[in-house]
Amino acid sequence: MSIKQSGGVFGRNPTFNDVTIEGQLTFDGDIDINSNLKIDGNLEVTNNATIDNTLLVGTDNNSPVGNNIAGGIALLPNGSAQYSRESGTALLVNRKSSEGELVRWNKDASAVGSISVTSSATAYNTSSDYRLKEDDVAITGATERVKALRPINFAWKIDGTRVDGFFAHEAGEVVPECVSGLKDAMRTEDGIEVPHYQGIDHSKLVPILVATIQELEARITALEA
Repeated sequence: MSIKQSGGVFGRNPTFNDVTIEGQLTFDGDIDINSNLKIDGNLEVTNNATIDNTLLVGTDNNSPVGNNIAGGIALLPNGSAQYSRESGTALLVNRKSSEGELVRWNKDASAVGSISVTSSATAYNTSSDYRLKEDDVAITGATERVKALRPINFAWKIDGTRVDGFFAHEAGEVVPECVSGLKDAMRTEDGIEVPHYQGIDHSKLVPILVATIQELEARITALEA
């Protein structure tokens, strides 16, 4: 079914099998789409919209990011979402009036991190409440672990930009929790084998750096005594 109309209002709870909208339509109630919904104009739904397949906005492609499409949004029935834009901000999230949590990350039903904002700053938070932890012990041997790290200056292959950092697999040998993924791992994407790159969370290095400073301070104090 194709709807080509520059404007109009549908009654409550219409059901369609396949819809293409060119222009602006308003649904005064729920809308149930059993297949695909493509929007070339504006869509306004005053209640609930149920779409059993993929919702595409501004694109014909189910993977605007993976296929390097200039712009568009794809909301897939598996729960994933892709946003692509040629330039400018691709996704804007705003909290009005009050300061606090803007985005929350959950694993299953438990919160494991968040992004919070104030009037002048943004904080990227990972779970750290003492009530989530047990069996705490002091860090020992921090200085030797820091000495085992290999900080380097390197160039990114994509544009030649030089920065300071680490190779993820090397840092992971010293501080395993700071690295995600496995060295030389691959994954299948759209039927094609592609690299599954490792990542590093530099904040996970902070505890052993602090412990190293404390160990060195203790040595200096002992020497000065």
